[in-house]
Amino acid sequence: MKQKDLTADRDDTNALGVIIECMNESSLIQITRRRQIGSTTYERLVGHLVGEMEKRLHKPQIAAMRLSGKLADKIVDSPSGGTPNCHTCGACCGFYTCVAVEDTDTVPRSHYWKIGERAGAPVPIARRQLRRDAVTNNCIALEGEIGKAVRCGIYRNRPAACRDFEADSDQCHAARRAFGLEPPLTAEQLAKALRRLAAREAKQRRREAMNCVSLVSINRQRVQAVESRDKEILRDLITRREAV
Repeated sequence: MKQKDLTADRDDTNALGVIIECMNESSLIQITRRRQIGSTTYERLVGHLVGEMEKRLHKPQIAAMRLSGKLADKIVDSPSGGTPNCHTCGACCGFYTCVAVEDTDTVPRSHYWKIGERAGAPVPIARRQLRRDAVTNNCIALEGEIGKAVRCGIYRNRPAACRDFEADSDQCHAARRAFGLEPPLTAEQLAKALRRLAAREAKQRRREAMNCVSLVSINRQRVQAVESRDKEILRDLITRREAV
C-alpha cells in the first residue's frame, strides 16, 4: 500500500480508514505528526497505542485509574528504597497515553494535539493532549531511555497534569511495576491495598450519596422559599387592590 499523506485537507473518516487498513509504524507516524486531529481518529489512535503498550508491559495488579497520583491518597505499601529517582525512571511518561494540556499551561504548540471535529466551519477545539510517540507511546518530550537515564525536554513548561503527579504515589509505583522497574506486589501487599481501596471507594460512594441528598434538600428549600415569596407578593397585590 502506498504511503498516504494525511496532512492534506481530508476528513477524519479517511484518516481513520488508513489507520484501520494499514496500522504499521509508517502510517502511525503520519498520523501522530499532525498537530490537529479529529476526536474519532484520536480515540482510535489511543486505543491502538494502549493495546500495543499492554502487549509489552506487565499486567497491572490494580487498575491504575483506581489509584491516585497524590501522596496524600496513598494506600499501597511502597517497596523499600525510598522515593524513586525520576532521572532514572520515566515510567509515567510512557505509561499514560492521555495527558491533558489546559488553556493556562505553557506547553509548546509542537508538543500537543488539538482535538476537534471537522465540519464546514473551522474546527472547534474540544481538548488538548500531549503528543505521543507513534510506536513507543512515550511522551514526545521524553528524552533518554525509560529505566536508565531520562529527562523532560519541556520540564519548565510541562502541563499541570505532570506537575501535580507526585513521585512515590500509588500511580507512580503502578507505572514502575508495569515497566518491570519494581517487583510486583506480594500477596499480602495486594490484599492490604485492595482492602484499603475498597474502604476508600465505599466512603466516596457514601459521600456522593450524602451530597445528592443534601442537594435535593437544598433545592427543595430554595423552591419553597421562592413559592413563599411569590405568595407574599400576590397577597400584597390583592390587599392593595382591595384597598383601592
